[in-house]
Amino acid sequence: MISRRLLSGFVLCGISCFISAAASAQTAKPAFTIADVHDSPHRNFPFPNGDLRGDRYNLNQFTIVDMIAKAYTVDPEMIQGGPSWLEMKRFDVVAKTDPRTSADDLKLMLQSLLADRFKLTMHKGDVPMPAYVITDAGAKTKLKPADDNEDQQDCKSSPTPETAGGVPLIVISCTGMTGDDITKFMHDAANSYFTKPAVNQTGLEGRWDFTVKWTGLSNRAKAGADAIDPFVAMEKQLGLKVELKTAPRSVWIVDNVAAEPTPNSPAVAKELPPPPPAQFEVATIKPAAPDEKQMGRIANGQMAVTAMSL
Repeated sequence: MISRRLLSGFVLCGISCFISAAASAQTAKPAFTIADVHDSPHRNFPFPNGDLRGDRYNLNQFTIVDMIAKAYTVDPEMIQGGPSWLEMKRFDVVAKTDPRTSADDLKLMLQSLLADRFKLTMHKGDVPMPAYVITDAGAKTKLKPADDNEDQQDCKSSPTPETAGGVPLIVISCTGMTGDDITKFMHDAANSYFTKPAVNQTGLEGRWDFTVKWTGLSNRAKAGADAIDPFVAMEKQLGLKVELKTAPRSVWIVDNVAAEPTPNSPAVAKELPPPPPAQFEVATIKPAAPDEKQMGRIANGQMAVTAMSL
């Protein structure tokens, strides 16, 4: 069931409302010049993809959940509420904008498109969800306070990794890290182990330096009993405990969304004509040798295939 916002009422006002409206207009989010939004063609194995090429911003095979995740830089699982079709129905978007538009402004423009064309409204809330909770292990911290002049975090891998049972370890040294930085870094660096998001509950203040080492998941079987689990490494080497728990996590909750986008502008056909068919710059075709194996690849600006039938 969709959680909908309720209008609390209307307040009549004079010139103060006019000033407020003018201020809001001045701070409105940037928007695409024009956009063509339509249902995606059916694919058995849809894969969302999109980017800015020239003055065209293209999204292909995107669900509303995919668009929200891209527009607000969040994981899809952090988008809650709304009807089930939010992650099933797919759309293609072709929008016009300045080729120099920054990535941050593109996100704001996509937010504007979702609000304008799909009437999307959301609010932030906390929902109990599984997460790796990182806390102080209780013993004296094994982190080293960072120097006063270290106001930015930095992490480097060791050029000569140590070994566990003859298997190389992942060894990384970091400086100037806050508790939030450590949580995010370990989640991303050991993402094959951290199968859920990580939550910082260390209570750490200030910035810290540390070195941590663990066995990569792909080498765990080879290392055998000598393998070093990153969760154990964090507790023994850093004094931080990692536990899989249910913890409140900040999510976006969908209040309202339209199943169909508002109609495209009549100017779409003129402003966003279909691009010309793609063509190779040059191509050579010749019979394959009898013993050639069938294969193909696209790399370095070239497509090469061998022993392919028509």
